[in-house]
Amino acid sequence: MGSTTKYPPIGDDGRYMTPTRILMHRCFNALLVWAIVCIVAAVAFTIAAYFQGQSYEDLELIASGGTVFNGTSVASLMRIEAGYCFVSGILFIAMHLLGFVWMYERGSEYPSLLAMGAACMLALVWIGYLVSLGTCDVIAVICLLVVAVTLVLRSRVKAEARDCDLTV
Repeated sequence: MGSTTKYPPIGDDGRYMTPTRILMHRCFNALLVWAIVCIVAAVAFTIAAYFQGQSYEDLELIASGGTVFNGTSVASLMRIEAGYCFVSGILFIAMHLLGFVWMYERGSEYPSLLAMGAACMLALVWIGYLVSLGTCDVIAVICLLVVAVTLVLRSRVKAEARDCDLTV
């Protein structure tokens, strides 16, 4: 009869994968999924912007007419939203990759924190502009929540690494 003792899994860095570290790993995977959702949304908003009833002048691509919300062209808002989603998607891919470098290869945490800060500032500026128009953006709010969850889990992983010996 063999031993039935179950040992915790070992991560790519050769340290034990505690429930906190497993949750952090899954959070980094979720960052990549959210990045893909943001980039797909960018494409969808770009396509939808062309169906807002605008007409283009000759060859100069100056749009006129179309749907207007509180004095702002809906097509322009959709194009800006597409740009926001695209840049956010790129930042979330960076957070995903740099987060794994931080967690498993003991890289610096500052590049991923810089990407998180940029994503938060971009979201806050976009939300502020939309609130001034009398509306809000769900994607930007979710981006802020995802970054907040990532920061909380990161602090838990750092505290666990500081308090416990996770070496094999």
